[in-house]
Amino acid sequence: MYTFTGDLSHEDTAYTNQELGVHTDNTYFIDPTGVQVFHCLQPAEQGGDTLLVDAFHAASLLRSQNKQAYDTLTRVSVEFEYRDGSHHYVTRHRVLEQDEVTRQLRAVRYNLYDRSPRVQFPALPRDVKLFYSSLQQFT
Repeated sequence: MYTFTGDLSHEDTAYTNQELGVHTDNTYFIDPTGVQVFHCLQPAEQGGDTLLVDAFHAASLLRSQNKQAYDTLTRVSVEFEYRDGSHHYVTRHRVLEQDEVTRQLRAVRYNLYDRSPRVQFPALPRDVKLFYSSLQQFT
């Protein structure tokens, strides 16, 4: 169980009272949390809205509208990282992770806040541009 406060007690966006854009949590873990439940003990005087998005539906739309962008996000690995005084977690995953046999979408990992600047690109420089364009279209 985690207790979150808006006082930056950890170097993580979860410990702020700032508005957060669309993201998935725990992208820096090998196996991120599947379901999270939030219980607010003290409502904010202002703000506090939660934005929920069906990332699997968004991926399905991307696949039907731009297969190349979808395929790019299933190929390129991204490094996610969390670091504070006593913890340092790093893992590398694709934004859209498919089952190796069925090719069914299995996981979505999207978090600009925890994304490391290190991205594993294929050899061609045009793929860098394609990756960022694909990421933008997904979001």
